[in-house]
Order: sequence, then structure tokens, then C-alpha cells
Amino acid sequence: MKPYLEELISDIKESESKAKQKGDENHTESKCTSRVDQMFLSHEDLYSAPRRLEEIVGIPQAAFPPEHLLNLQEKATLAQSMENLLNSWGFYPDFPERLPRHMRYKHLRAMWKNVQAYTGMGVNYIDVCDLDESNCPFPHHCDMCDKIKEQEKLYKELMKKPNNNRTSE
Repeated sequence: MKPYLEELISDIKESESKAKQKGDENHTESKCTSRVDQMFLSHEDLYSAPRRLEEIVGIPQAAFPPEHLLNLQEKATLAQSMENLLNSWGFYPDFPERLPRHMRYKHLRAMWKNVQAYTGMGVNYIDVCDLDESNCPFPHHCDMCDKIKEQEKLYKELMKKPNNNRTSE
């Protein structure tokens, strides 16, 4: 398995280089066009035809071994490489910070079939959770639902204060 993984990581790095070249092309083009043209290019890219991540990055999901064939270190290494690859194309999976790298692998592998729009610029976050506490994909590693509840509580308290409920005259 080791030679295969080394080849896969090499392919991932090649795709990262392609993303950088594509980014450099976009940057060079934007230097040659007016500010108005840049806005239209951005608008056009923003609404480009969505495609699967595997099509955008050029590495099919099938290239990534099922998680049961990998040990923890291999999963962690591949997960890091996959995240770096997605980041180079402007996609950022929004995992909980405390989630161990090896646990991300199966979610990243499944994500490869997700449909996204490649914009060629900026940051495109990919949600990895639907915020359903009873069906949390990352139990004991995520506190996002707790943070949202706390924010809702603070908001409700703020709205109860008399000064915040006045309408402007």
C-alpha cells in the first residue's frame, strides 16, 4: 500500500501545482483588465457550472482507498494532503478544530463527490455538519451546537432589554 500512497500523494501535489498555475493565470488576467471587467469576470466565475470536487481537482474519489484499508497514520497523512489540495483550489472544509486528522479522512473521501462551483478566487467553505446535535458526526470533538445555543441565549437576553425593543421615531 505504501508505494500506492506515495504515488497518490505525488498526484495530489501535481494537482496543487495546477491550482497554483490556474490562480496565477487568473491573477495575470486580472492585471490586464479594468476594474469593471474584473467585477464581471468574478460574477461569471461565481455562477460557473457546479461540478464534483473530483472533477475540479482532477483526482477521482476511487483513487482514495476505503478507510478500512488504511492505518491511523495513513489516514492522517492522506487527510492532510486532501485538505491542502482542497485549500489550493479555494475550498475549505469546516471541520471542528479538535477533530483529529485521521478522523477527517472518511468525511473528506465522501466529500469528493460533492458538487461545488469553482470560482477561481476567494474562500469557499464546505460545511461538514448539519448542526443536528442528536446526529453529530463528530461527538466529543465538536462544540459548535453549544456555541450556537449560547449565542441564541445571549440574543434572546439582549432582545428582552427595554432599550433594544424601541422603534426609532
